[in-house]
Amino acid sequence: MNRLKTVIILTSFLAALWVVPAISETGWTAMSSPTSKILRGVWGNSGTDVFAVGDDGVILHYDGSGWGISSRVLYQFAGVWGTSGTNVLTVGTLLSSSGVVQRYDGSTWSSMTSWGYPLSCIWGSSATDIFAGGFNTILHYNGSNWTNMYDSSASNDYFLSVWGSSGSDVFAAGARSIQHYNGAAWTAMSIPTSTTLRGLWGSSGTNVFAVGDIGTIIRYDGTNWSALPGNDGVWRSGNGPVVYYQTYTNNSAMCIVSSDGKNIIAAYAAKIENGIFDGVDIGNGGKKYRVKIGFTSPSQAGYTLTDLTTGIAQSYALTRDPAEIAQPLADEDGIWRSSPDDGQRFYLQVYKNGGGLLLRSNDALTGEVFWDPAPTATKFQGQDIYSPHQASVVFTMAYGITGQVVRTPVSGSPQIWAATSFSRAIPGLTASSLTGIWGSSGTDIFAVGTSGTILHYDGKLWTAMTSNATKTLNAVWGSSNSDVFAVGEDGTIMHYTSK
Repeated sequence: MNRLKTVIILTSFLAALWVVPAISETGWTAMSSPTSKILRGVWGNSGTDVFAVGDDGVILHYDGSGWGISSRVLYQFAGVWGTSGTNVLTVGTLLSSSGVVQRYDGSTWSSMTSWGYPLSCIWGSSATDIFAGGFNTILHYNGSNWTNMYDSSASNDYFLSVWGSSGSDVFAAGARSIQHYNGAAWTAMSIPTSTTLRGLWGSSGTNVFAVGDIGTIIRYDGTNWSALPGNDGVWRSGNGPVVYYQTYTNNSAMCIVSSDGKNIIAAYAAKIENGIFDGVDIGNGGKKYRVKIGFTSPSQAGYTLTDLTTGIAQSYALTRDPAEIAQPLADEDGIWRSSPDDGQRFYLQVYKNGGGLLLRSNDALTGEVFWDPAPTATKFQGQDIYSPHQASVVFTMAYGITGQVVRTPVSGSPQIWAATSFSRAIPGLTASSLTGIWGSSGTDIFAVGTSGTILHYDGKLWTAMTSNATKTLNAVWGSSNSDVFAVGEDGTIMHYTSK
């Protein structure tokens, strides 16, 4: 470790590098709710004319001073949208089977139509151009009649969100696909995920976001859908360390530090707290060195190494190497565990320009790091490049539904494990499922999800917001970037205001 003899950079600026950027805020607060039912949709005509709907036919209305309640007990409402306070539509199911669309005219709710399958989402470009999605269904309203537009014989799906930039540029996301309507027909889009997608929103037809299970966030640029880069990849400091960084779905990460991209200086595995990676050197029993990394943008980060014996800290500014993006190999990157489970964990990551790293640890405090300069789509075979073994061990991993892992020392018998993958590498900052998304612009977007998760996007970086919510949040909507509502389980209603 004493090979890290570099000029200390930006020491006085360290605190700023550690801080994850956030918007100026008064913050999220819980509102008094008149129900304990699950709320699944929220929409408003203004910040003082907001509707929330949910289970057991619950319909809430906020007038700027408090929430009132009414209910239609035979219904389960899942989504709400409107064009004004006197034209509000909600979709859901009747008696847990038939889909329904209900309309509010400013004084009463009445039925617009029913359908043979449940409905879960609604959006429109105008009062005479409305789309509602559900099980194998996308209905369209032209101002007079509702008709089904979707041919389920082409592909079965359960649509959970619908949004468009216009009536001829509409997206519907669900359990298996994203479908796009161009004004004439619906077609399936190529997307970089197989997870269920639960929310859609865009600032334009060339800046559309979809969110879903295990923290999935993907973006459409008008041509392709792509996963947001997150922080995974190779980061360089110029005359300092090279950092190989990889996050996983359980909100943990591994960080491999090298002086030259070949020889390992230190390896770390840790939970990510408040957007900051904070780990101790696993090769030294977690006693000697500690590293902190704070990501300040998609391409910039601050890195600090502290000698826990002397207390001396060295700081570097890191820049992501755009040519060395973490590149999944045969979809096998991620954490694997031994089967039967004896506590062994195998952290695998392959990089775009060649080479792969594998960290083996059973406690995230001690372990071995292996490097394969040319892994294939079926096998990783690397040599130990980190103390205490110093190239005395060869590690082989054959991929498959169940992988076979063999650790071969210079002397003694090989150790053999069967291994199953239980956590894929993902480019997100949360393991929570994301269930709703809304924004006031392309640089001010909110996403909500399980366990009270609320994320914010400023046009460059997604960051976790402090909400003090603990229940699943299902939907989010705002009248502006300083007046946002999120609703969810147990009647939870969160309100965000900013300066």
